Amino acid sequence: MKTMTIDIEADSSSVEFVLRPGARSGKVVVVLSDEVEILSVTHARPPAPAASKGPASTSKVSADDAASVLKRLRKLNPTTKNAAINSIKAMFNFGPGISDEKATEILESLRKEGALAIDNKGKLKFTTA
Repeated sequence: MKTMTIDIEADSSSVEFVLRPGARSGKVVVVLSDEVEILSVTHARPPAPAASKGPASTSKVSADDAASVLKRLRKLNPTTKNAAINSIKAMFNFGPGISDEKATEILESLRKEGALAIDNKGKLKFTTA
């Protein structure tokens, strides 16, 4: 067993406990002073990389991805093409991220499906769900 002391400053320090490779579970015991509060935050971890079979295809978005992107875009309700592209990129911030080109490709696939329209001035309008 290891003992660890962490000094917490007012600027909001954070601690992350991670299982060692191969471990299935672990236990952490923490004793706090009355001035400290525990906040639990769960961060999604990207899956472990699979064995490479050559470059991954980035040309197509799966139907499931497009549907979830559309649902989130409708909630955000961007009014311009650029705002929609930025919104799509933000949706992928917690993983490896995506390029402007990939976000534009996703938006274009939604336009081709008829889920939204973009006029020649870059204004975006969703079709009725």
